[in-house]
Amino acid sequence: MYSVTDPAGEYVYLALDTGWWGTWDGNDYSQFIGEANCALYKVNISDSSYSCLHEGVLLQDMDQSYMQSVSGNQKPIQFDEDGNVFYAATPFEQMCDDYDGDGVSDYCYINFSSWIPQIYRTDSAGTRTTISQDNTFIEFFSVLHSGEVVFQGYNQTDFTAALWMWQNGSVINLTQDGGWGVNFFTADDGNTAIWGDWDSGVQFARPDETGQGVYLATLNTALFNSTGNSSYNPSPVRVITNSENGSLYGVFEDWQSTYNPDTDTWDYSTILSVYSMLPFDPIPKAKMTLDENGWWAWMEETPFQIANGYLYYKETKTAYSGGGANLGNYDVIHMLNLDDRSEILLLTDYTSAKYDMYNWRLSGNILYFSALNTSTNIVVTGKIDTSLVAAGEPESAYLTIQESASAVGAASAIKDIEVLVPTTVINDDGLAPTVTEYHINTENLYSLGMSFSEPMDRTTVESGLSLSSNELLTFNFPGGNTVQTNDVPLMKVWLGNTLHLIPDRSALALGDTTTTGLKKGTDYTLALAGTVTDSFGNALYSGAGDTELFTTLPDMGWYYSAFSNDASGTFSMTLIHIYEPTRL
Repeated sequence: MYSVTDPAGEYVYLALDTGWWGTWDGNDYSQFIGEANCALYKVNISDSSYSCLHEGVLLQDMDQSYMQSVSGNQKPIQFDEDGNVFYAATPFEQMCDDYDGDGVSDYCYINFSSWIPQIYRTDSAGTRTTISQDNTFIEFFSVLHSGEVVFQGYNQTDFTAALWMWQNGSVINLTQDGGWGVNFFTADDGNTAIWGDWDSGVQFARPDETGQGVYLATLNTALFNSTGNSSYNPSPVRVITNSENGSLYGVFEDWQSTYNPDTDTWDYSTILSVYSMLPFDPIPKAKMTLDENGWWAWMEETPFQIANGYLYYKETKTAYSGGGANLGNYDVIHMLNLDDRSEILLLTDYTSAKYDMYNWRLSGNILYFSALNTSTNIVVTGKIDTSLVAAGEPESAYLTIQESASAVGAASAIKDIEVLVPTTVINDDGLAPTVTEYHINTENLYSLGMSFSEPMDRTTVESGLSLSSNELLTFNFPGGNTVQTNDVPLMKVWLGNTLHLIPDRSALALGDTTTTGLKKGTDYTLALAGTVTDSFGNALYSGAGDTELFTTLPDMGWYYSAFSNDASGTFSMTLIHIYEPTRL
C-alpha cells in the first residue's frame, strides 16, 4: 500500500494492502495478511531480511481525503528524532478454518468490527504505546522531531473533529470550534505544526520549553488576497514547505471574471495562485486557471512539489488524432520556474506514449514516477533528470523509461514510490556561521526571518534571539501573572537553514491563536546573542552576535519599497506610497 524509509536509511517499513480499498484490481490480499497475521513489515535494506513490526493490525490508507489535507510527503508511518516508529492502524482478528478436521488450519482470513484507526508508537525495544483513543477516528497525524504527535481525530461520540497535540502522555486541544476539522496540515523541520481552515489564515502550534504546554500563533494572510480588502484574511487551500530554499508557500483559490462581448455576459473561472508566505512576497509565483470543477476536483489527483527553484504539478490532457478523433487522456508534468515564472511541460509527446500517472515523487534532481502507458497497456517506471531539463537537453537525454517486470496492464498499478537515498553526512568546515539574509519587508507586519550559512544549533539560536522596541508591552496571563517587557514574543518556524518568526503583541502573547503583528511606525531591533552556534559548535561570526534594525510602515505619511520580478533583478521598481488612514 505504501512504504517508508527510516531516517537512518537502514530499514523500509511496508504497509500491506488488503485489496479492498482504492482502485479494485480484482485481487483480495487479505488471505496472505490473515495467514501471516501481519500487515506491517520491517525490512532490513542491507540483506532484505524482515519481521512483523505489529501483528494483528491493518494500516491506514492514504485516500483522497488524506492526500488533500496533508500538505507534504508525510505518510501514516513516521519517526521522531530518537527513531521511534509511529503509525495509524486498526486491530483485526485472525480467523482460521480447518476444513478437513486434521487440526491444521487450511485457510486463514482477517475479521474486524469497525475501521477506527488509532496511533501507535513502537520503540527500538519493541515496547508499544497507544497514543489516541478508540472512539476517535484518526484522519492524519504528524510526529514532531521532539516526539510530540499532532493529529486530527473525528470523535465517534459527538461527531466533531479536532486537532490535538499528544505530549508526554497528555493531550492538548489545538482547535476549539468542534467543526469539520482543518483544510490543510503539515509540519516544519523543527517542532512546529502548521494548519488552517476556511477563514483563519495559517495557524501554528509549537511545544513549549518544558514539554508541558504549547505556544500558538496565526499568520495573517490578508496581504495575499486580490480583493484589496485588508480585513479579509483568506486561507490557502494548501501549503508547501521547501527546506531547500527555506520557504513556506501557500496555494490560494480566487475567481476571475471576464466580460464576453459576444454574449454580453461575464464568464467566471477559478484561479489558483501560489505565493511565498514565508518569507513574504506579495507577487504570486504562479497562477493556474482551472476548469469549471474547481480546485477540489483538480487537486484530488494533483499534488504540488517544489524543489531546486521549480514548482511541479500534474495535469490531465486529452489527445487527438490529426483527423480530430479522441485518443484518450494522458498526464503531463508542469515544471514552473519560481524566479522568472517560465514553464516547461514534460511527457507531452502523446504520439509515442500516453502516460496515466499512478504516483510520482521528487528526490533531489530526479523525478521518479510510475504510470500506465495506455498506448501499449504496459505499466512503466520512469526517471526524469530535472537538471538536464533545466539545461535545455532533449527528452532522450533526461527521460529514462523501464517496463515493470510484472506489467500485465492497468491491474499492476504501482501505488507508492519511496526513494532510497544514502544518509548524508555533513562535515564541519570550521567556518563561523553567518546570517546570509534577513527577510524583512516594510509592508509586512506579520512575519520576518533570517537565513544562515550553515545548519544551526537551533536551541542556541532560539535562546539567543530577541526582537525588541521602545514599546513597553504588558501581558496579562490567567492567574494574575502580569509581565512587562520590550521584547516581542515570537513563534518560530524552521525550514532548512532559515528561521521564520511570527511576532505576537496580543494580550496573551503566544497563549492562543489571536495574534497581533508589529506596530506601525515603530523602530525594531532583531538581535542574535554571541552564544549562537552552528550544529558543530562554531560561534556566530565575530562572536559578538548580529543585529538588524528596521522601521515598520507609518500610520500616515510616505514610505518606499522595492521589488523585482526575478532573482537577478532584471526588472525592478521602486514604489513611493502616500498613505492616509483610509486609503493607500
